[in-house]
Amino acid sequence: AFSWRLGRLIYRDRPLAEVAADLSRYYAEPVRTEGAASALRFSGVLAISSEPAAINRLSALVPVSANRQDGVIVLTERAGSR
Repeated sequence: AFSWRLGRLIYRDRPLAEVAADLSRYYAEPVRTEGAASALRFSGVLAISSEPAAINRLSALVPVSANRQDGVIVLTERAGSR
């Protein structure tokens, strides 16, 4: 419950939209999901010390692509991932 104090966010089978909302609380650039990516499930640990590192790790663990659009990081499901 207090892992954020240690610089980590820990998830077990949470929707990616929830993870994105949490990340948006820590960084200047908000993180949003789009389309089917919102319902993808995530289990894992994300270090919150670096936004690029957190987004890269998330993209490595979940079949999403991250793109910057108008000051927002948008996560979309990668084609052919299902």
